[in-house]
Amino acid sequence: MAAAGATGVLGYAAFFLSGLQHLPAGKAALVITLNPVMTLLMAAWIFKERLNTIIATGMALAIAGAVVVLSHGQPATLLQGAMGVGELLILGCVVCWVLYTLIGRWMLTGVDALSTTTVTSTIGACMLLAASLVVEGPSAMASAVHSGTTAWIALLFLAFGATALAYAWYFDGVKALGAGAASGYITLVPLFGVLISAYWLARP
Repeated sequence: MAAAGATGVLGYAAFFLSGLQHLPAGKAALVITLNPVMTLLMAAWIFKERLNTIIATGMALAIAGAVVVLSHGQPATLLQGAMGVGELLILGCVVCWVLYTLIGRWMLTGVDALSTTTVTSTIGACMLLAASLVVEGPSAMASAVHSGTTAWIALLFLAFGATALAYAWYFDGVKALGAGAASGYITLVPLFGVLISAYWLARP
């Protein structure tokens, strides 16, 4: 559970939110399509989950889409190392989520999804607090505490909606479907991410 908190909460949040400082939300959501691809491959290797032609085709399309996004429409530039800080941070986020899913798949053989989410989120939150105090200092925490109403509404949604509820439902899916099949639903993240960010944040 400590490993899950370190990867799925601390690592994922740190990499993703740091990446959003350098990338539009819609683009970051598109890169996340690598999550199910990597999870499926690892789940097939570690847990012997089955792959078929349809799944393999979907994985190929997801990889192709991520390559186009990462390279700004010029895939050949990736061979020259032309990838920015934001893209690298989001790739770190992908690695953390894959590890979190695989660790969760193993844990859920003996623990229910809600209890697992509660413990891992609490551990991850403590790790995030410690990392924030070390990296940014107490002054940054003080400024967060004194943020405006809009910032606090966003923080509460991230805590209860995008973390607690979403993580619990995701682990329920992993337990019922397996790590590979459940992660496949993450391919819907770009669809909603691009549409919502374009409408709400005015970023195509």
